[in-house]
Amino acid sequence: MWFPNDPVNGFPHLLYSWIVGNLFALVLMYIPSRRIARIAYKFEWGFWKDVVLKALPYGLALILGSIYFRIGTVIMTLFGLIEAAGIYGVAMRFSEIMIIIPAFFMNSVLPVLTKSIKEKSEKVKTIIQYSFDFMALFTLPVVAGGFLLAPPLIAAISNENFVGTNGNPGSDLALRILLFAAMFTFFHAVFGFTLVALGKQSRLLWINLVTTILNVGLNMYLIPRFSFVGTAAVNVFSELFILISTGLLVLHYLRMKLNWSLFVKGLVAATVMVSVLYFVHPVLQTRLGLLSL
Repeated sequence: MWFPNDPVNGFPHLLYSWIVGNLFALVLMYIPSRRIARIAYKFEWGFWKDVVLKALPYGLALILGSIYFRIGTVIMTLFGLIEAAGIYGVAMRFSEIMIIIPAFFMNSVLPVLTKSIKEKSEKVKTIIQYSFDFMALFTLPVVAGGFLLAPPLIAAISNENFVGTNGNPGSDLALRILLFAAMFTFFHAVFGFTLVALGKQSRLLWINLVTTILNVGLNMYLIPRFSFVGTAAVNVFSELFILISTGLLVLHYLRMKLNWSLFVKGLVAATVMVSVLYFVHPVLQTRLGLLSL
């Protein structure tokens, strides 16, 4: 608003607005919450110590998760592949938006899941199964549709210069690869939050540490050879590694097996959807352009 033609000087105001906006939200929530419970601020060192010891492994795991998720872009710039990093960055916007959904969903599930675990209720397995089913029914059509519609999606959020042409890979190829990484993220969110509810968050720390080491090593090897396609493939591998690791741990701790029937139904439905889309979308795109989305 103050620096419409000067992004350098205007950039800090994005941060200022973030602070002001969150302060405004804090006040808005604090005032009505006082009607429910009196909130006082004081030092409780014993409580702090307990919370820090429980939260630190998970916090470090989240930091490592952020590192392996974004390190590919950093390594590309270190190798001087600035244009490739830009092409990859457009596709990464989708992943960054998508991975918010499983985190928000599992944050909502976590209190009920934790309570059921403390009560040693059989509902634990049902909650995990329902969460897994939700992730499947949400992500399968997104991956299928996104894979087919990657070129117009990229053109819509950036411009057609980022779409691959004449054998030159573009952001649409990166998006198609990253969609599978996002799908694995949806599923391992279920198992990751379950490990937290079980009090096994230290396992997440070790899994993410190994993932980060593998991620950096593979990126250093593949990026000089395959550019952004290499780092996109490494992201898929990283998310799949975490999914397998966390999934095996949760199924072992709870001695449960997943029911795959709804996953299979979702896969069939997504296949039918994308089959119809394959024939319908080219006709609509010819007549409507990007509006066909």
